[in-house]
Amino acid sequence: MIKFKLEEGWSTGLFLLGAILAAGWVVAAAGWTDGLEVVPRAGAGGVIAGLFLGWSVFRGRTSHLFSTIYGLSWVGYLVGKELPGELTWGERIAEMVTRLAYWIFQAVTGGTSNDTLIFVIVFCALFWVLGYGAAWNTYRRMRVWHAIIPPGIVAFLNVYYYFGPVPLVRYLALYLFFALLYVTRSHAFEQERKWRREGVAYDPIFRFDFLRAGLILSIVVLALAWAVPTATSVPYLTDAWHRLSDPWRTVQEEWKRLFSNLRGSAVAGAVEPFGSSICLLYTSP
Repeated sequence: MIKFKLEEGWSTGLFLLGAILAAGWVVAAAGWTDGLEVVPRAGAGGVIAGLFLGWSVFRGRTSHLFSTIYGLSWVGYLVGKELPGELTWGERIAEMVTRLAYWIFQAVTGGTSNDTLIFVIVFCALFWVLGYGAAWNTYRRMRVWHAIIPPGIVAFLNVYYYFGPVPLVRYLALYLFFALLYVTRSHAFEQERKWRREGVAYDPIFRFDFLRAGLILSIVVLALAWAVPTATSVPYLTDAWHRLSDPWRTVQEEWKRLFSNLRGSAVAGAVEPFGSSICLLYTSP
């Protein structure tokens, strides 16, 4: 049984969906391999599933089990329909399972893989989890930062390691825009819930005032974030990166081993991301 009353407001879900889609567009626009255009759709499916399962009366484990089943079906459909040839769906599923099993074998035995289809599957599955987790943490737990930080990290890493001609920063800015609006609306909902619990009278019109203030704040923050890093020296980030570089180098080497045929994969070997200025994090269009 599903409860259709949406206390958190539809705008909360729309802002969250916008943030997940924007993070997915970062990956799709980077074009690490063919077929990544389905990644945002995988994330959107996760958000929808998390929204309905978050409303439901199912316990957490049951909801997560359903999410796993839905996710495997949705990701399998998105990736399977992109396979070339006149294959039946049985043949498409067998093809994906066979290639995934071989990739896992290569991963555990120290081999190298150049199957880009697995990269698409991995990112679709990742964005399903990110979308589902974000919606679940919103509509079941209202844990705002658990919902919004993970997709932001994925989007940021894609922007940082991309050195191609597509201006990915604009997609990251779109993500931040929706994320800030989502945080603003979620905070307003928390305040409403607190006031109702304490019997405090308030005018519901404050929601619109809150959103308007959040919109203005989002635009100002994005404008400052776009301008300030190009002129601000942050040498302490270099020191912090030195302390993290050794374990991160291991992750990079494993990544290159498992996905050795990606466009621009050589960029992943960089271990000195911060120079004398944080402007190296941004690439002008």
